[in-house]
Amino acid sequence: MKSYTKIASIALVLAILLVSGYLFSGRSVVPPNSVKYQNKELGISLFYPQSLREITKQEPEFLRLALPTTELTSVEIPETITFLKPSTLASPNDLEKTLVSSVIFDASGEHPDSIGQFGQAEIGGQRFYFIQSGRFEGWLSYEYFLTKSDKVMQISVRWYIGDHWMDPTFEIKDDARYKQLMDILATVRIL
Repeated sequence: MKSYTKIASIALVLAILLVSGYLFSGRSVVPPNSVKYQNKELGISLFYPQSLREITKQEPEFLRLALPTTELTSVEIPETITFLKPSTLASPNDLEKTLVSSVIFDASGEHPDSIGQFGQAEIGGQRFYFIQSGRFEGWLSYEYFLTKSDKVMQISVRWYIGDHWMDPTFEIKDDARYKQLMDILATVRIL
């Protein structure tokens, strides 16, 4: 009987080590009740919550997910997360040029001055650059860029934040939907 207890204890310890190693390795963990999206033509795969809906059927250049409508949003003007088809950099030196030229602040025609204005984060074991691109009339816009060797994928987030848009200290991470966004970004892969 002692040998069975010893074997069971060893198996339990190994299972705990394997699970904790996976959870803290930087790899993504797929949230429960997720929908898998994979499109080889678009060049991306990801998981997203069932509460979101795909509003771009058969688009060759992007995937747009809409958050559930609320009393403040509608189907005509949804809160969205848009995944653009990854682009290929001609050289590693083109990263800054690509990021800066892809962001236009609040449709002003103005771009960031340099890559130094972007934040950086490791999400799901992958490097992302991000920047706030808009904040107007209750709406908050952010651009995230996933980089993988010579590929860059832009992910645009557009959320209604109500009166918070006038609060200069409010950031996207202060929004209740931020964790859900991080869960989605952790699963994004460039194929």
